[in-house]
Amino acid sequence: MRRYPGPSYQGHTNINGTLRAHMTLAANAPICHVSVQNYLARLNAVNEMPVAPGQTHAQTAILAPVTAGRVTAALAQTYIHTAAAYHCP
Repeated sequence: MRRYPGPSYQGHTNINGTLRAHMTLAANAPICHVSVQNYLARLNAVNEMPVAPGQTHAQTAILAPVTAGRVTAALAQTYIHTAAAYHCP
């Protein structure tokens, strides 16, 4: 295996808090010379999707692409089962 002798472009940051404007960075250090703060600001700006009657948050989010014709119902069902197995809201 050949390795590039240049600088390492690996890294991570921990994000604390909850969705919808309550997430913060544990440390505001750039990753691969890119500021993570911009991405965090975009995540914090995402509005909550309204939950369809009789569905969980996960079901509504997973079924939206089915309605838009982007994924099949069969694929969506696998995601719904996974969400249920992990007790997603």
